[in-house]
Amino acid sequence: MTESSSGLSADAHSASIAECTIIDGISIPGRLSYAANHLWLDLSSEGICHIGIDGFLAQTLPPITEVHFSTTRGTVLPAVVLRAGKVDIQLIFPVAVALAAVNTYLRATPDRIRTDPYRTGWLFEGTLPRSNAQKPALDPTLFKTGADAVTWMRTEITRLNRYVGEQIIPSRFRSGGYLLNDGGELQEGFATLLEHHELLSLFNEFFSPHARWRTQE
Repeated sequence: MTESSSGLSADAHSASIAECTIIDGISIPGRLSYAANHLWLDLSSEGICHIGIDGFLAQTLPPITEVHFSTTRGTVLPAVVLRAGKVDIQLIFPVAVALAAVNTYLRATPDRIRTDPYRTGWLFEGTLPRSNAQKPALDPTLFKTGADAVTWMRTEITRLNRYVGEQIIPSRFRSGGYLLNDGGELQEGFATLLEHHELLSLFNEFFSPHARWRTQE
């Protein structure tokens, strides 16, 4: 059976959040590698990896009520479908992984993916093929790490505010103002106020399998 609820060890938890940078309430653990669609990779020295969603995606999502693992075994691109608010969002990791487990605890408590994304909300466990396991986090076409990840995350936060301000609020005329706080930034939990088509548009822009790097806006 390729499903598990064992999770990461306490040591792995501590290591994953070491040297964590926080931007606008979004945690960016320094040892992790980040894909353009906001999935993280934690690769151990033994080649074992864990995958989950990053703090940006977690902060953007409405409450998650269901999780469906599209892939649970084999060497595949790990994929999961989350029921978040009014929409289903599909997340696909960009690198093939030999899956060993999925986090079955999430079926009973799916919102852990959003509320504890770097610990109990992890999604997949496995190993990278040997050809990819050498330096997967160092390939800038796949992942960003360290200072590059922090710079990219700052850009994503700015881009999200701009996207909602330019693409969503104008269509609402005056009714869209409640998405912003007095400082002109997005309200916490703003995604719960979006319509179905607005959520789909937002998720396709930032979190689709075809998401690309944005380092300057």
